[in-house]
Amino acid sequence: MTLLQPYLGKGHTLITDNWYMSPHLYTLLHENKTNAFGTIRKNRRDMPHMEEKLKRGEMCYRSTGILLAMKLHDKKEVWMLSSAHAAALIESEKRDYRTGLYKKKPSCIADYNSNMDAVDRVDMILSTLNSLWETIKWYKKLFFHLLDLAIYNTYILYQKSTASKQKFSEFHLALIRDFTKIFPT
Repeated sequence: MTLLQPYLGKGHTLITDNWYMSPHLYTLLHENKTNAFGTIRKNRRDMPHMEEKLKRGEMCYRSTGILLAMKLHDKKEVWMLSSAHAAALIESEKRDYRTGLYKKKPSCIADYNSNMDAVDRVDMILSTLNSLWETIKWYKKLFFHLLDLAIYNTYILYQKSTASKQKFSEFHLALIRDFTKIFPT
């Protein structure tokens, strides 16, 4: 709440992943005129129990006047919590190969996927760097993660300014080579 203080009460919508979610937090945000939605862990405190066995493509939900809790079975179970959505289905751009009809998905899932796509893509790319070691302290892990993000942002700026088609791994390796030439051991 301290980090969000300048944004509260302005009608913004916060999108989170399951690390930062709880029904209590979302209710508090809603009281401060800030909507929120994202994935959640099913065992979070105050989450409603949804024990239904779902087949692929099925969903169940529970809602209050403020919050919508949803369980969807796709490749695995996905749990969502939202103060910004109703339990509505929308057509996706994908078609069912058997019927030829557009597949339907919950609106909160569609919004989450479209807004978190870039974050997930960056996480996937940065996971290939292996800069984080299990044995180092948390503050060193944070430093190396921020360094990796800075290198990735530099790569994006380099691509835009030079219209280069160089892969990120090649850019990263060239950057390391340049640093070792400037600062030899």
